[in-house]
Formats: sequence, structure tokens, C-alpha cells
Amino acid sequence: KLHPAILLWGFGNEKNFYADTSTKRSEHLSYVNEVTTAIHEAESASGVWHPVCSPLMDNYLSEYFALESSYPNAVDVWCLNLYR
Repeated sequence: KLHPAILLWGFGNEKNFYADTSTKRSEHLSYVNEVTTAIHEAESASGVWHPVCSPLMDNYLSEYFALESSYPNAVDVWCLNLYR
């Protein structure tokens, strides 16, 4: 965890694939927020900090971005896998 080559933590690759309802998107972002908080809390004990992302594919992106203000600490940076 302390290696200088680690640039950021990424988890839950493309979990928005099945987020076809607002409830599923909210539940996903709530989970992402919870994990991001846990990662930052664990890192704070070691004195390091890395940004956290949960890569999204290009499904429902505008809906996710609209929810961003409801989950402002869910991710530190948006990571997107675009297939266009």
C-alpha cells in the first residue's frame, strides 16, 4: 500500500452496467461512498493518501453525474471506460 508507484485505488470495475434504475444507481453510489470512506480511513492511519475511483462504463453516465451532488465524497476522480 505504501509503494510510490501506486497512483490511485480503483474498485468495482463497470458495476454500473446493470444500474438501469435510479434506485440501483443510488445504491451503487452509496456503496462506493462507503468503500471510499473506508479506504481513506485505513490510509490515514499510515499517513498516506491516494485518490479513489470506481470505473464506470458508458451506460447511464448522465444519470450518475446528476447524482454526484448527493454523494459528493463517493469518488475522488471519475474513471470512465468509454466504448464509442
